[in-house]
Amino acid sequence: MTARTLPDLLLGPAARSWGDERERTVMLEGYAYVFLLTQFLLWTTGAVVAWFVPGWVIVVLFVAFLLPAMEWQRYTRARDVDANTLAYAGGSLARVVTTGFYFGACAISMCVAATTHWLPNDGSASGAVVGGVIGAGTAMFLGWWRAKRVAARSHDDAPDEF
Repeated sequence: MTARTLPDLLLGPAARSWGDERERTVMLEGYAYVFLLTQFLLWTTGAVVAWFVPGWVIVVLFVAFLLPAMEWQRYTRARDVDANTLAYAGGSLARVVTTGFYFGACAISMCVAATTHWLPNDGSASGAVVGGVIGAGTAMFLGWWRAKRVAARSHDDAPDEF
C-alpha cells in the first residue's frame, strides 16, 4: 500500500514497526515529547540567533517555527479532535500558560530583533512589540475561554450515567 498523504508517508500508521497498542502508545508519546522538546530548542535558538542575523532571516525562522504547530492543529482538526479544547480544558492550564509565556518571550525577542533592523529608533518598535504582546495575550485568553465553553457544552450534552 502506498502512502497517499504526507502524514501516512512519515508515520506509516499501518506498518508493523508500531507494534502492539502499548508500544504504539509509547511511540506516540515519544513523538509528542520530542516534538515539544524540538519546539523549545528551536524557539530558544531563534530568540538568541535573531540578534545576529538579518531581518529577513528572522521572519523566515519565525514562519518556519510556526508551521509545525499549525500543521499539528490542521492534522488534529481533520480527525475531529479539538486540540485547543484538550489543552486548555484538560486540566493543564498551568502548563499551557507557562509554555505560552516562554514561547511568547522567544517570539518577543525575535520581533524586537527584527524591528531594530527595520524600524527607526523612535519608539515605534516598542509600540509594535507591546501591541503584539497584547494581541498574543488576548488570543491565549480567547482560546482558553472558548475551550472551557466547548468542554462545558460537551459535558452538558453527555448522557447521564447510571
